[in-house]
Amino acid sequence: MESLLLKTKLHVPKPIPGVVRRSRLLAKLNERLGLGRPFTLISAPAGYGKTTLVADWLDGVNQVQVWLSLDEHDNDPVRFIKYFIAALQVVDKNIGLETTRLLSGSGMLPLQAVEVTLINEIVATSEPFILVLDDFHVIRHESVFHLVQALLDNHPFYMHLVMITREDPALSLPRLRVRNQMTELRMEDLRFDLDETGDFLATSVSVKLKHEEVSALEVRTEGWIGLFRVHRRKSGHGYYRWDMAEQGIMAMILSKTLEVRGEYAVLTESCRSFRNLSLAMEFP
Repeated sequence: MESLLLKTKLHVPKPIPGVVRRSRLLAKLNERLGLGRPFTLISAPAGYGKTTLVADWLDGVNQVQVWLSLDEHDNDPVRFIKYFIAALQVVDKNIGLETTRLLSGSGMLPLQAVEVTLINEIVATSEPFILVLDDFHVIRHESVFHLVQALLDNHPFYMHLVMITREDPALSLPRLRVRNQMTELRMEDLRFDLDETGDFLATSVSVKLKHEEVSALEVRTEGWIGLFRVHRRKSGHGYYRWDMAEQGIMAMILSKTLEVRGEYAVLTESCRSFRNLSLAMEFP
């Protein structure tokens, strides 16, 4: 099985040097992990620093960490389970051995049998660990949703599942909320506040602005600054002007909004605001 798997999909990303430390969000993640909640959902459109946040968080967590970066091909349930097992075997090499044997057998196998076997194998481990499923929004197959739901309904005591996605998955989220079994971070949480905007400008693009200038940028971008790399360009009149670092980035960002259900108006307005800012906002 290992020879057929792309091992880079299992790599835990390293924290980005100089990234703005999201202390308020890290504190929330640590607090909820300490409360024993089995599931963390981080759901927001592209550009809000979801993966960066989780990588930074894991760097400070003293637990075994496993990661699975998903793509469209993982909508094949058998492929998904094989990668899922490969990630879990970082925790315990015995996890998934019986499930793999079932998958390699001849004939159709009921999904419930696979789910029960896999959950039982996870339960057998005594090592606390965090499992991250990144880019879960690419998943569309009902059987994959069913497997993840079964894991959440019968969650192994030592496993904490983190899901990073651009849209809410087809899971029973209301039930998890009622049971107080999940932590949620959404677009409103992930927006840069005033202090974080100032830190981003100072550390990532080496720009120091006045308080009112940082405030204007934070208001106009609505805290949606993760995808933007801005830089100062000195004009012929001795002013500094904000521009996009990449000419094609606006078209790319606008195209991403089409993938986000229910957020089109908010995101396009943010794009328009930043475009106006980059073209018209000059600082002496």
